[in-house]
Amino acid sequence: MKALAAPRSWKIKRKENVFVAKSRPGPHPLYLSLPAYVLVRDIMGEAASKKEAKTIFKQGKVLVDGREVREEKRPVGLMDVVSFPSTSKHYRVTVDGDGRVVAVPISAKESKVKVSRVVSKFTTKKGELTIRLHDGTSLKVPGEIPVDNGDSVVLSLPDRKLSDVIRMKEGTICFAFRGSSAGKLGKFESQSPASLKRRALTNMKLNDGSSVSTLKEYVMAIGSEEPRVTVA
Repeated sequence: MKALAAPRSWKIKRKENVFVAKSRPGPHPLYLSLPAYVLVRDIMGEAASKKEAKTIFKQGKVLVDGREVREEKRPVGLMDVVSFPSTSKHYRVTVDGDGRVVAVPISAKESKVKVSRVVSKFTTKKGELTIRLHDGTSLKVPGEIPVDNGDSVVLSLPDRKLSDVIRMKEGTICFAFRGSSAGKLGKFESQSPASLKRRALTNMKLNDGSSVSTLKEYVMAIGSEEPRVTVA
C-alpha cells in the first residue's frame, strides 16, 4: 500500500518511501502493529534495508514472544516481546505519546514476561473458562481464578502460562495505548458507565496529579502497585 495511506500509528518515513508493505492477517489489528520487518528495520534499527531484514528472518534470528518467526510480514504489535538471540537484545512493542507504534529496550529477565488485556471471556462446551486477549490469542483459565473483561493477565514466555491476574480496580497502574491520552501512565480512579450518547470511560490519575479520561477499551492494567513491564 502507499506509505501516505498507512495508519497514522505507523512511525515510518512517508515522504521517502512511496510504498510500504501491509501486514499479513494475524493476531493484531493494523493500527496497533507493524509488519515485522518494518519494525526491525525502521523502529529498532536492527537492519539497514528490507533485504537485510528479510535475511535476518529467513535465518531464524528473530523471536517474537520467545518463538522463532520467519514470516517478515507477520504483524507484531502491542506488548509483544521481540528478541535477537545473536546480539542478546530485547524489545517490547508499545506506543508513544503520539499513539505511534514504537519499541523500547528491555532486560533479558523482562523478556520472559508479557501482559495481555482481557477483551472477552466465555465457557466452552466442556465447561472450561476461556479468555480472549488483545493479541488475538485465547487462554484457558481455572474457574477459581477471578478475571473479568478489562483485567490483564501476566504470562510467562515462551510457554504462555498464566502467572498472575491484574484486576482493574482503584489504584491499579494503567497504560493508555490509544486515543488522545495514548502513551500515558496513571492510576485507575473510576469508570464512567456508558450512556445512549457516550461509551464507557476510564478515569486515570497521572503522576503529576492531573486526571484524564479515555475510552475504557483504550486502557490496559499493567501492574497492581508498580508496572510489571516497561512501556516507555
